[in-house]
Amino acid sequence: MKKFILFFILLLFISACTNQNKNDYKIIDVHEHLQDEKNAYKLLYGMEKNSIDKTVLLGTSDETFYLDGRDFVGYDKNNEEIIKIQEKYPDKLIAFCTLNPDDPEKLEKLKKCHKNGAKGLKLYSGHSHFYTIPLNDSSMYPVYQYLQDNNIPIVWHVNLFTYYYEFEQVLNNFPNLIVDCPHFCLSLYNLYILGDFFDRYPNLYIDISLGGNEDNPYATQGWEIVDERLDTTKEFFIKYQDRILYGFDDVVTSHPTKTKERVAEIGRCYRDFLEKDKFECKRFKSKTKGLNLSPEILKKIYEDNPKRFLGRK
Repeated sequence: MKKFILFFILLLFISACTNQNKNDYKIIDVHEHLQDEKNAYKLLYGMEKNSIDKTVLLGTSDETFYLDGRDFVGYDKNNEEIIKIQEKYPDKLIAFCTLNPDDPEKLEKLKKCHKNGAKGLKLYSGHSHFYTIPLNDSSMYPVYQYLQDNNIPIVWHVNLFTYYYEFEQVLNNFPNLIVDCPHFCLSLYNLYILGDFFDRYPNLYIDISLGGNEDNPYATQGWEIVDERLDTTKEFFIKYQDRILYGFDDVVTSHPTKTKERVAEIGRCYRDFLEKDKFECKRFKSKTKGLNLSPEILKKIYEDNPKRFLGRK
């Protein structure tokens, strides 16, 4: 009887440890935007509620913050702001500056940001709204070379379907460039193309962000595609589990709708997408099928892959 009791206690202990390991992740979110320091508390609240250990802040233009046709301006100010925020929360927030490919001083600005503490670069040049020159334009090659030479990671918004050949040429010419192509590289409908890129470019990653706005078609359509192609999507995640990063691409501003609770809710939606077989995301008014990934794969997406992408052991 005593042996049975001891064995039962041992099983309970093992079960408790397993459950703890399953859920006790130190998540790194690689894709967020923050308007200024006074709104940082909203992001930090959302991080705490979702067990997010660190978050990457991406340099952002006024157009992304205000959505009022300002175009790609104001980003120098935000670069300075997120570096200042990183200095205040060095254990929590990581700054990635941005630049304008049309700026003749872009390389000098990148070097200055790097010197001032930025850990990476964000580019929007593969976004059709901000596309002004080809991705493989020779004027950008000194920037790519500097990034490659200094092992600086880049979050690069690229529509793989639209800019396939331009993106391919850059990756061929700079094979050691470390790239996260966010929003599934806008290829949820073309995972076989994305898989081909993964097979050819070992330093290429994607993040799962689809945005945090209710009227964002990326998010709405993204959930619908996953519902329609759940098996294919899950197979892709399993096959390329070492190349996928967590992020949800919220844009945290002073707008009254951008509350701390909202940030926490959206972050939870993306966790549920990965962790559950079914989940309800009220923010997008959808009940959706999830991937229900194993703890081993979740740990890679939440911790191991982002650390490798950021160049941290």
